Amino acid sequence: MPEPTVNTIEGTGRVAEVDEQPPSLLEDCPPEICNKIFTHACEDDGTTGRSLSLVSRYIHDVSEELKLRSLAVCGMKQILACAAMLREKPEHLRRIVHLFISAGAQVRPGQTEADIEEWLYSTETHHGSGCTAFYDILTMAAPTVKTFYLSSTCARPTVLLKIPMPELEEFTFFNEFHATPATGPPSVDFPKLKRLRFAGCSNISRTIFTEIYARAPNVTHMFFQSDRTGDDLLEHLASAFGLQGVRHGHIFTPFPESFLEKIAEIRVEAPNKKKGFQAKLYERLIKQVTMLEPRIKVTTVAPSYSIPFCYSLQDWLRDSTREWNFPTPHRFID
Repeated sequence: MPEPTVNTIEGTGRVAEVDEQPPSLLEDCPPEICNKIFTHACEDDGTTGRSLSLVSRYIHDVSEELKLRSLAVCGMKQILACAAMLREKPEHLRRIVHLFISAGAQVRPGQTEADIEEWLYSTETHHGSGCTAFYDILTMAAPTVKTFYLSSTCARPTVLLKIPMPELEEFTFFNEFHATPATGPPSVDFPKLKRLRFAGCSNISRTIFTEIYARAPNVTHMFFQSDRTGDDLLEHLASAFGLQGVRHGHIFTPFPESFLEKIAEIRVEAPNKKKGFQAKLYERLIKQVTMLEPRIKVTTVAPSYSIPFCYSLQDWLRDSTREWNFPTPHRFID
């Protein structure tokens, strides 16, 4: 078999010219097959989608509708830049399915601390510009997003977002929210929402349940990771389920069975109390609630337990399939 030909130019100091390489196997794939491959590949923080743009013109064009499928936006700089980028794209090129937004800097995989420069930038940037960009991102992502993780250092006035998301199936909210429910007539803004997780919170208000009932009536799983003991939360759950024999003072009227029967599981992870009379009462409350309602499961952790805000990105990235698995006990750092 003859050797492949190589065109050379001798004596000029120039690099030999080699015949053009054939296209890769991926570039020979029909667009439909590439689309399926890229759909499964773009499940990270957006790095894969951006990298596909650099492979070739064909891969760039085929993957264009999937580049934003999974997107992580961390800190004020990225929030402002992301909003500006999305405004420039046509609607069919901003189909975000998995979204992570953090108001502050995050510790990324392989790092030990967050970027201090990003934190300083966020403190110097006008708050109004950041809020406008944040809500612009949500508005543009709302029609397609299915899983959303919001990590915020600021408390919000409502439990759920004020922007309706018709396709949202899973929502994780890190940090606090005020006890005031949303104003205005209730509407089902999250008809497909099934899984709710509240992490790093200490103010467990009864408005959680009234707002979920009004705006997301098809929820099946709830997970509460609190920075304080779960006395109030367990009392609210007892009231919501209408559990008899549990002290809850009839906080509100029990929800109808048509809503409660959809709930498959509620998990509570909260610090225990120090030894003493209050600790025994807390343990008794846990036993009462879990015995009367097996769908409620409680895990206690050490009193000093707290969830670091800057590790929420790693928590989001840890589950590459974005499927809800209710880890117990849950930790942000493996």
